Amino acid sequence: MPNHMQPSIVSRKRNRSSSPPDSRPCRPPPKSTRLANETNYDDTWSKIGRLEYELRSLRGQIDASLCRETSIVLELQALGHSAPPRETPQEIALREKLQKLEAQLQAETRMRIEAETALKDFQMECKEPFLVPALYDVVESISRLTTQVVGGIQQEVGERGL
Repeated sequence: MPNHMQPSIVSRKRNRSSSPPDSRPCRPPPKSTRLANETNYDDTWSKIGRLEYELRSLRGQIDASLCRETSIVLELQALGHSAPPRETPQEIALREKLQKLEAQLQAETRMRIEAETALKDFQMECKEPFLVPALYDVVESISRLTTQVVGGIQQEVGERGL
């Protein structure tokens, strides 16, 4: 095209700006924003790399520990002794719960024995054995009924969520 027929710089700019937004080329973000995004991107990949390295290292340690465990178990077996079994976290929690329940059972047993001893002492010291033990049996029956009623009420309240 001859020079006199070429569009001027002004008309070329006007033609570009009048084009629809979809047809315009994508412009890179301003330098500072792009640099910040690259820095975050680099930090993320750096952190991922560190974590993957740490995970590989940890898995290597676990593998080495498992190999050592196997050799110890074999040595124990060679000496005629069996290795203690492995415990899972659930087994540990169950054992702790069992220990608590056993302690509660022992406390209840101790309280029952004390109550039985007190009852025997009470019955032996009575001058009128027919009257006082009979009254004691009535009070004991009433106490049992009260406990059952209160337990039933508490159960109903618990079921209803009141």
